[in-house]
Amino acid sequence: MNKRWLISIIVIFVSLLPVPLSAQRMTTMGTDFWVCFLNNNNNSDLYTGTKHKIFVSGINNCSVTVSNPRTGWSTTQNITHGEVARFDIPMEQCENLESEVVVNKGIHVTSTGTISVYSSTICTSTYDVANILPTPSLRDDYMLLSYPTDKWGCVFAIVATEDSTTVDIVLTNPTFNGASAGDTLTVFLQWAGQVYQVFQEMFPVFPAGETMRDITGTRVKSRDCKPIAVFNGDVCLYVPYFEPGQTCDISYEQSIPTAYWGRKFVVPRLQSSFDYVRVTALNDSTLVWRNSDAPVLLNAGETYDFQIGFVVGDAISSSLPVSVNVYFASMGINGNGDPSMLNITPIEQMISNVTFTSYSTPSTSNHRVNVMLRTADIGLFTLDGTPYPNSFLPIQSDMTYSSAIFTVSQGSHTLNMGGEGNGFVAHAFGMGQRESYAYSVGSNLNDLGNSLYVNGQYVPRGDNVTGCVGDTFTFVVKHEEALNYVVWDMGGSFLVGDSISYIFPTVGTNQINAYLSHSMTSCFGVDDTLSVNVTIFGSDTTRKDTAVCHLPFTWFGNDYIEEGTIAHVLHNVLNCDSVLLLNLVTDMLDTVVTNYEGCDSTYCYDDVFYSNTVLINRYTTFEGCDSVVVANVYVHPSYYTLDIERINQYDTLVWIDGDSYWSEDQHPEVTLRSRYGCDSTVRLSLTVIPYVEPPVEDSSSLWIPNCFTPDEETNSRFMVFGHDIIEMTVYVFNRQGLMVASFDGLTESWDGTYHGKPCKQESYVYLVEYRKKSMPLITQKKNGTVMLLR
Repeated sequence: MNKRWLISIIVIFVSLLPVPLSAQRMTTMGTDFWVCFLNNNNNSDLYTGTKHKIFVSGINNCSVTVSNPRTGWSTTQNITHGEVARFDIPMEQCENLESEVVVNKGIHVTSTGTISVYSSTICTSTYDVANILPTPSLRDDYMLLSYPTDKWGCVFAIVATEDSTTVDIVLTNPTFNGASAGDTLTVFLQWAGQVYQVFQEMFPVFPAGETMRDITGTRVKSRDCKPIAVFNGDVCLYVPYFEPGQTCDISYEQSIPTAYWGRKFVVPRLQSSFDYVRVTALNDSTLVWRNSDAPVLLNAGETYDFQIGFVVGDAISSSLPVSVNVYFASMGINGNGDPSMLNITPIEQMISNVTFTSYSTPSTSNHRVNVMLRTADIGLFTLDGTPYPNSFLPIQSDMTYSSAIFTVSQGSHTLNMGGEGNGFVAHAFGMGQRESYAYSVGSNLNDLGNSLYVNGQYVPRGDNVTGCVGDTFTFVVKHEEALNYVVWDMGGSFLVGDSISYIFPTVGTNQINAYLSHSMTSCFGVDDTLSVNVTIFGSDTTRKDTAVCHLPFTWFGNDYIEEGTIAHVLHNVLNCDSVLLLNLVTDMLDTVVTNYEGCDSTYCYDDVFYSNTVLINRYTTFEGCDSVVVANVYVHPSYYTLDIERINQYDTLVWIDGDSYWSEDQHPEVTLRSRYGCDSTVRLSLTVIPYVEPPVEDSSSLWIPNCFTPDEETNSRFMVFGHDIIEMTVYVFNRQGLMVASFDGLTESWDGTYHGKPCKQESYVYLVEYRKKSMPLITQKKNGTVMLLR
């Protein structure tokens, strides 16, 4: 059997299958979940109520059970669509306090209907929320993420979802119980629901050259394709680092399997411009672009960190999969809120419908949600059934996308695109006094290890590409899991193979679907669908032009000396060919131009004109070409003009008449004739500037010390001494240019503090401005440096 017959049979066979043609897409909503609560910093906290909670919202009425299968504890609630169910989890059932010990603290959530699940951990001043992934979406491979710390440690935990689960952990930093960076911890979890928590070394003694540590880059992988749930964060996080007066807060997120990491993100500004963004690479040699900046090269586990600043949003893209996280700044930096960890959903994981919940605490009742979508889809979006077309602002660095922040009440809320458009990315957050939380409200969970390339360029799922009629498109599927086959639906015709080429014969938009059938040997081989919209443009409308009166005729840079039809090929912005036709016919065209000029008025065609005028008379020749007579009438006015000049006292001015002048009483006039023969009179107006003696800087009357010691009994204040002084102001600046003190030098001095806090030992710059009795109208200045010693 030849190759052509074999392909034909495969195409016919595949087109008759019930197929992966409708492969179901996983989201963060589901019916089965595993939850783990990380150690919260204040374990002795007497917070009123349970510290650990689970919130559930559903798209339909259903029954939800929350349990610890290892201890037998269980509770069930019935929930109604639009309502939020809250489950208080007893601390003895879920709180993980130890490091590197297997405990029975995994919490299992099951439901009779589709739900969204969020978990929160709270003490008096530490609070965060995480969006929980459904069990079918969990995988065997994770890279941990956290923020660098110089005080409290980072923390992560692993939950087994199946019995007899073995997990290998390759560490990037020392642990609480003495494991070193680079070590591999191998953990055996005998039963589903068992948890293994690991603290990073707390209050570490850093070796030379090291100041911060975090678990970012630590790799967690289970054996034998066993899915696990992983949670990571910081015990009590300072952002950007510990400093007296700042506050810390727990950061808590469920780790996203590496299969779902993306390559295109829009990072919104949420809490403030002081917040930080951290981009982490999954693979070596990953290029990361922020807006239009030059790319940053990262290896596996390395990060690119930057502060958000005053922008609506940052566009992040990468050559290979990355994870992007936002870390809210500490209250001492931001003025409100507190640190929180937020995993930013990739553009490739946009969702079109989700129901989420917000819950108030004693310190946090201000709830908001940021929504980012394609600008073209703004009219499709609703929040709780209401559209908000005027609330969105375009992302400055990529106008393709727009974002909006909505204030929402405590309770359940629904974001919806009506099943149309490309979907949205949404993140909920809230702030209070020394508290904040942030979490993704939900997303699709596409295996981005399956990726689509069009003409050699990576294309996110559902994105758009353009081309011209007759162009050849090359489509390639790249995949990590083993495949049985790939079937391409080109809009009614089917092709088979990882790589195909196709020519679109007509103008229009075509949705192309690649259906992936995974091999039975794949760990998580679920059938998948990759889609791309291809818009085809044709030639512009052909146009015919006739008519020239003289040869040669120049058209698009070429000279034509004979009559006839000329074709010129144009390329539009999409580089699609268009043909422009010119039918060239010759005739005669004459133009006569005459100029008429005069002073103040001009006589032309039996009329007098007092301003410039163009007179055009058109005549048609016997041959049909126009002859044009143009009369340009120019009226050149006469002027009486003042020439205003300024000189210093005791100087003289040599004027245009050749004479010298020095007094304001002198007003000579000259008459000038223009090249048109028109007279104009110019009169001199002279201003004499009196001579003034310049001020003299005199600092001899001051004595300023070069150091002072605030912590000693003598010489404890910085003051300025002088005589013959009637007014004096002293300013003091630190080495960064910040003014730390200003005072009246005649009556006051500086004690070496700024806003009540001691300034550090270093050199400070002073500026003294003063006036003396002997020269009361002259302000004099003196500057220098003074050393603050402690």
